[in-house]
Amino acid sequence: MVGVPVLTTEYLSYAELDKRAQAYAEAIEAEASTIRNFLVFHAGTNRFAIPMPALDEIAEMSHGVGLETASPNIMGLTSIRSDMVLLLDLRSLLGLGSTSQNATSQRILVLTDNNSHKWAFLVERLEGVFALDTSQFQYDEDTSQATFGTMVKAVGEHDDKAVGVLEVGELLDAAKRCV
Repeated sequence: MVGVPVLTTEYLSYAELDKRAQAYAEAIEAEASTIRNFLVFHAGTNRFAIPMPALDEIAEMSHGVGLETASPNIMGLTSIRSDMVLLLDLRSLLGLGSTSQNATSQRILVLTDNNSHKWAFLVERLEGVFALDTSQFQYDEDTSQATFGTMVKAVGEHDDKAVGVLEVGELLDAAKRCV
């Protein structure tokens, strides 16, 4: 068999030792490259995650300006670092009903699109930042009929519980369709 180490009582040459060490290091490197940091949070009773590099910041829920709009997904405007940003109800955007107001555990996730436009999404509760193994994610090729549409690209696991991995690009596209 190719690539399977053979037990031997013979000494290995430096070249063979180097070759085996390199193969071992590559295997360790490949395994480590599937570990990524994700923010795990709640929208309704469901757990979701987004990759940390996609997140600009997390803000506490503060006062904002309510807007009466045609879209139930838009809650209003909120101030993030002195900028007025449209606040969207992530729970509603995912089709999980409206988020109740004024819970102390609520946080705002701020994401920026390719045009440097900031978008704010209200979530019920943060669990924290966790290293998740992306090689263990389960992907569904056809998410068009899925519960959360195309916004959930995979399902992972943390603390023996499922977590939906959000496709940030799809989430931002859904937010843009609300305005």
